[in-house]
Amino acid sequence: MGSPEIAQLFDNSRFQGGGSLVVIFFYFPLGLVLALLRIFIGLQVFLISCILPKFLMIRSFVLRVMCGVLGLVITTEGVKNRERDAPVLVTNHISPLDHLAVDLVFPSIMPSVWDLPWALMWALGYRDMGAKRGREVLIQKAKEHCEENSVPLLTHPEGATTNGKKALLKFSTWPFSLDQPVQPIVITVKRPLIGINTSTLGSRWWQDVFWFFFSPFSVFHLRVLPVMALAEPESVDEFTKKVQGLMAKELNMVTTNYTSADKVEYAKKVLFTPPRRNIPPGAVRRTQPPSQSQQSARSAPSSRFTSHSSSSGSSNDRLSIMTKQVQEVLPHVPAEVIQKDLYTTQCVDTTITNILEERVQFTPVDFTPPSSSKISEDKSSDGQVEGATAAVPLPHTSKLSTESASATKFSAKSFSRSTNERQMSFQERKKALYDTARRRYKEKHGLL
Repeated sequence: MGSPEIAQLFDNSRFQGGGSLVVIFFYFPLGLVLALLRIFIGLQVFLISCILPKFLMIRSFVLRVMCGVLGLVITTEGVKNRERDAPVLVTNHISPLDHLAVDLVFPSIMPSVWDLPWALMWALGYRDMGAKRGREVLIQKAKEHCEENSVPLLTHPEGATTNGKKALLKFSTWPFSLDQPVQPIVITVKRPLIGINTSTLGSRWWQDVFWFFFSPFSVFHLRVLPVMALAEPESVDEFTKKVQGLMAKELNMVTTNYTSADKVEYAKKVLFTPPRRNIPPGAVRRTQPPSQSQQSARSAPSSRFTSHSSSSGSSNDRLSIMTKQVQEVLPHVPAEVIQKDLYTTQCVDTTITNILEERVQFTPVDFTPPSSSKISEDKSSDGQVEGATAAVPLPHTSKLSTESASATKFSAKSFSRSTNERQMSFQERKKALYDTARRRYKEKHGLL
C-alpha cells in the first residue's frame, strides 16, 4: 500500500454524501432536539465527574452509563493485554473525545496544553506538565509523574486528529523518551445509521462535540495491544517508528511522514487561500508589441510589483498590468505569450520563472536594451566600470533566458506575501538579464 496524499487523511465535509444525506435531512429536526437535551445532560455528567473520586470503580460505571445516554458507546477488546506496570498509554487520535473514552475504561492523566482552571483540568483528566514551556520541560515533568504516581499517562503522539481511514500522522518521539514501557491502544469510531464524520479539516473541538450529541450514537472501540519497551540497541526514533507501524497495521492503515505541522499548513492552503478567478478566454485583451519608446521607459526598475493589480477595476486591466510587469523583466518575449501563461498561473513571478526555465516556447521579438549610461552604473566583476558607448542588440534567442536563470540563484523561490521580498526577486531577475547582456557583449568584442 503506497503512501497516501495528505488530503486523504482529513475530511473536508461533515457529511459523507450519497444516500446518507437523505437520512440526515429527515433526521435533522430530531437530531437538533436530541443535541440540546444532551447538552444539559452533559452538564450533569460533568458535575458527577467532579464529585466522585477519579479512580473509584462506581465513578467509571456511572459515567459510562451517562455517556451512553449522551450517545457515546464504548467497547473494548484485548483488555487482558493491559499491564499496570506500563505507565504510558499511547493512542491514535480521531476526535476530541478520545481521551474521555480511554479515561472511562483506563483512568489516566493527559498533559494539558491549555490554560484552564485547576478544577476543570482535574475533572477532564488533564494536568499541566509544562508543555507550553518546551519539549525538555514536558519530558522532565512526565518522567517525574511516571516515577511518583501510579496513574498512567495518556498521550496522542500524532498531535492532531485524522479521519482514521487511511494513515497515521508521524508520531512525536517525546512519549517514547520517558524510559518507560508503553501500552499501545488503537481507537476506532463508527456512527451507524447516519453518515456524519467525527471531525473535519479546520473544525473546532466544540463543533465536533456538537455532532457527537446530534448523532443517534457513536461507538468508540478500544483495542489494547501488548506492552512494548525500548530494546537495548534501539534508538528512540526506531522505537517510535516500531510502535507506530504496529498500530497502523492493527488499524489496517499505513504510516506517513506527515506531521501535525503539515496538517496546519494544509489547512491554511485549503481554508484560507482564495480561489483563483477564472478569466474567460474572450476577455483576454491581446496587446500589440510595445514601441521602442515604451520599452526604453520600462528599462528602469519598477517600484511596484503587484500593487496596481489590486486597484484594477477589471480582469482585463489586471491581466494587462501583469503583462507589462513581465515585459519589464523580459522585453524580448511577445505579449501574447505572456498573457497566455498568465491566464494559467495568475502570478507574475511564476510566469517569469516559467519563461526563464524554458517551460514556455516563443519566438523573440526585436527590442532595444538599456543604454550604456544605465549599464555603466553597475560595476563589472573585475571592479572596472562598463564604458560601452552604444546600445548593443541582444541575440534573438530564448537561450539568453536560460543562461541568466542558470547563472543566478534568486533569493525568492516562490511568490512571497511580503512586498519587499517580491521586489527583491523582481530586481534580481532584471539584473540577471543585464549581466548576461554585458557578458555577451564583452565576449563578442574581446573585452574579456
